[in-house]
Amino acid sequence: LSPLIARTFSKCDIPYFIDAKRPISLHPVIVMLKSAFDIIENGYRSEDIFRYVKTGFVTDAGNAAISRFENYCRENGVMGARFRSQLARGTEEEILEFEPLRQEITENLVLLHQELRASKNAVQMAKAMERFIECNRIEDRISAMEDRLKALSYTDDTFIYRETVEETAQILYRTVGTEYY
Repeated sequence: LSPLIARTFSKCDIPYFIDAKRPISLHPVIVMLKSAFDIIENGYRSEDIFRYVKTGFVTDAGNAAISRFENYCRENGVMGARFRSQLARGTEEEILEFEPLRQEITENLVLLHQELRASKNAVQMAKAMERFIECNRIEDRISAMEDRLKALSYTDDTFIYRETVEETAQILYRTVGTEYY
């Protein structure tokens, strides 16, 4: 009920405050980060990969393209080591369509995995996560999502998206001993 009230009040320019708790674990950026770790730890399982991709913070491919790619992967057994390698199963058209998306999804994950494996302490791990966030253009994607949410009058959600990302970045920056601006 509160989202409906919030949208209605926003459309009518009526000031309001709704005190509601929202679990941070469901925030798409947090889900993306947790999924990235799950992908690395669990050997590129399909459910981890597509939970990661469906957050909206990994690729600009639309939902339809992601769904087609997910179906292709399931039908052709593309998971684990096969997901990390160039596509070789399916029709030539499928491979041509989905290989660029596979590369886009895995590029930053592979880099994160390599950097985490080479890390010798928490500071190096935090720096690897910082680079991962930057490589995935999280700030740009948050801004785009804020614009979409504002257009739909979800003003509370735009604040929560920005605040969650800033708090997450602040934790990483404090770990590496720098300031977040």
